[in-house]
Amino acid sequence: MDSAQDPTPSAVTGNGSFRFSSEIIMHILRFLGPTDILSMRKTCRMMHRVTKYRVVWLEALERVCEKYGIFKPTFPTEKMSILELEHASTGPTRFLAGVKMYEPDECVRPYITRTPQFRWERRSYDFYGYDTFHLVPGGRFLFTCNSHVVCLFDLGYSMNVHVKSTPLAILKGFGELKAVAPTTNGKELLIATTKGRVRSSTAQVNSAELAGRTAAGAPSSKILYIHQIDPNHRSEDLKFCCKGKMELHYGPEAYTFTGNIHLTSTFAFFKRNEEFVYWNWEGNTGCRWPASGMLHSTQFHAFQDTAMLCRTNGQLPRAAGPTTRPGGPNERAEGTLPTPDGGDGVDMCAPSVWCENSTLDPHLCLIYLTRDTSYLHLYSIKPLPGPGSPFLPRSLPVPGGHTTKFYGDNHPSSSFYQLLPYLFRCDDELVICTTSNERGLLMSILPVPSKATQEEITPTTFALVPAGSLMEDIERNQFAFCPMSGRVVYFGSSGESDDVRVADYLLPPEEPLQEPS
Repeated sequence: MDSAQDPTPSAVTGNGSFRFSSEIIMHILRFLGPTDILSMRKTCRMMHRVTKYRVVWLEALERVCEKYGIFKPTFPTEKMSILELEHASTGPTRFLAGVKMYEPDECVRPYITRTPQFRWERRSYDFYGYDTFHLVPGGRFLFTCNSHVVCLFDLGYSMNVHVKSTPLAILKGFGELKAVAPTTNGKELLIATTKGRVRSSTAQVNSAELAGRTAAGAPSSKILYIHQIDPNHRSEDLKFCCKGKMELHYGPEAYTFTGNIHLTSTFAFFKRNEEFVYWNWEGNTGCRWPASGMLHSTQFHAFQDTAMLCRTNGQLPRAAGPTTRPGGPNERAEGTLPTPDGGDGVDMCAPSVWCENSTLDPHLCLIYLTRDTSYLHLYSIKPLPGPGSPFLPRSLPVPGGHTTKFYGDNHPSSSFYQLLPYLFRCDDELVICTTSNERGLLMSILPVPSKATQEEITPTTFALVPAGSLMEDIERNQFAFCPMSGRVVYFGSSGESDDVRVADYLLPPEEPLQEPS
């Protein structure tokens, strides 16, 4: 237990003639970021003392989690010292500052890289293997999936904490892991899985089903499951709890999901064949509308009531999902963004669902591919004023700059054939992590747009993982990056299923907190 607890005196006296209530000082600190609080600490002995109170950093860490979409249960705050709370609160700022100490295009060296030998079963060393994983924002909890087995692992909230090789919980028989999201209260985790269902050859089917019957033994429908789990509920029999189930109708292509699933605390949004589906799994209501003209691999991202979609012609429409009136008429409004001449395709990089409740404006990166180069266009997503129609878009993409040198001049990975996960916000900068042509990981930093502009921007790129370190033909869900914790997780170059590497770029606190005399 730390010696610095919540303040007991009713007032704190400075060197001058003023007397300040400690509650007033702490109220002022609630409007400051972690680095500003540390700056205030240096002003005088009074501020130095107040900024060492535990409650100041508990509140600061909570604000940081809400601002950057960090899963709050990542941190066992009741067990953490004041210094650890300070360390966690300043994590995003210190990570960027540490990276910028290197020269652009230089490889950033992690303080430690571990290769934990994860196991499915608690008492067996024989069951290895996972094809995909998902790192929860905060860098502590990791989901893996292989052969319809989903495992939840605890990597620890800092590199000082031992990585547990056995899973906290296992989910078998519910299909492949598709998405992860927080619950409404932010204290538990939700996952979406999909599983094919095979109908018995002796089962009776109607004429419509018979016309769409697939080959014997092939899935004839798809089931979407929503499960919930509390990773901090320490129990030997910690289990996933099924919260929703949606079976899609039978047919030759009814089980085919394309693209990703946008999962939130209340609904799931996805593309299935030639239609978009909105399912309020919490209330078991929903609707669907045609997705004509869209590729099977259509990318999309939902911003409240507006869905941003990539068309086959490389353009990005602005389409409104009728999330305010589930089951209503299939009406929608669309608008398009211009594409560069000669564009052959478009890739989208958007913030994760974890940032939905953040007070910061979301941003969107579009990478247009051409025969000779690639164009990056940055947008800020601004809410439209007024109530408007429930079937009109509620968000507007505002241009925030562009660049044709995403990796800078003469970078060896100048041709853009890389994988993009999410777009992260750290302080006043945007961060993207991509794979390189040489099987490494690159981190690019872009400025946050302060106004609508068509001007050119200049990203700064650093190598996080050296060339040749990633497995060949790595996929988007086979590496993860969390700038809030300074942690990267990826499949190693050996290609073995148990070669998952955890690289930490933030040093944990080492010196004990010195209290003022």
